[in-house]
Amino acid sequence: MEAKILITVLNWNGAADTIECVESLLKSKQDDNFTRDILIFDNHSKKEVVDKILLYLESFSKQKSIILEDEQSVLQMFYCNTVRIFLYISNENLGFSRACNRSVMFSNTMGYHYSILLNNDTVVQGDAIKLLWDGFISEKLDIAIPQIRFWNPKDMIWNCGGNVTKFGRVQYNHGGAYFKDVNLTKVIHVNFATGCCMLFSNEFFLGVGGFTENYFFGEEDVELSFRLKKLNKKCGCVTASIIHHKVGSSIKGDVNVLSRKAFIHYLNRFLNMKNNMPRVTWFIWRIIMLIGITKTLRRKYKLDFVPIFQFITALYSDSNIKTGVDKKFFESVMKKGVNLRNQ
Repeated sequence: MEAKILITVLNWNGAADTIECVESLLKSKQDDNFTRDILIFDNHSKKEVVDKILLYLESFSKQKSIILEDEQSVLQMFYCNTVRIFLYISNENLGFSRACNRSVMFSNTMGYHYSILLNNDTVVQGDAIKLLWDGFISEKLDIAIPQIRFWNPKDMIWNCGGNVTKFGRVQYNHGGAYFKDVNLTKVIHVNFATGCCMLFSNEFFLGVGGFTENYFFGEEDVELSFRLKKLNKKCGCVTASIIHHKVGSSIKGDVNVLSRKAFIHYLNRFLNMKNNMPRVTWFIWRIIMLIGITKTLRRKYKLDFVPIFQFITALYSDSNIKTGVDKKFFESVMKKGVNLRNQ
């Protein structure tokens, strides 16, 4: 039986990147062993962003448009030759994890057997999807990821998956190396699979609970990797499959914005590790981390004593009382800053 794959490209205010990503998918080589369609999942972008994507899609043959009554979201479908392109317009920003989970449930409901989650700020090489599928099947993997290179320079590796240590450090395979200088094997077995691009069966992903929805943005792939490691699941990087990632396109901004995003990142990690360490170990680990973070804030963001003190004390107190970072808290930090986050 021919396998059916739905490739989800999650969009949030990134029309140009999303269109370029979809274009690269449409140009990718077909395979007789599977059918692959595309879902653009718009995570409640600005109207002008959605309009730009719609303008692009309307160059293809439109099949239908329906309103999903249970949530007042909109689903539209287009055809580009034999490829179906769905545009799912969410009526709220669900965050990364929840949007990905919903896209996989949609994929499953629509009769697809497999899903690929793909960052919208990526571009796939011509045969990347076929090669990813071949490695996934031949190695009998639970999750397969490709070799991910930087967008610039294009011959430098961002990561080939990696390992997540018991102390929460993610160690990328071959990160920062030039591909010609690395002897890559066909498949590298890993226990950390980046959410930038991953292929899996819908049955598997939904069976393990998908991405945690405890974090509105970030940490979802690290948390999943911890769970999969405990379950002895098989993840691998198919190095023959190559995509390029515009690393950092979603984390640009001035120092204030970047430091607020850093706060969310560290708080996510602290809460994740609280769930994966004995409590005494976590307390000691957190103190060591806070010392390192203090140095990073001074060196990287050039913050003075007062904002550093506010950052560190807030991180300490919030990690004591919280179990997750929801949308309301995330937006409060991003709009008001660390000092006014609870107001």
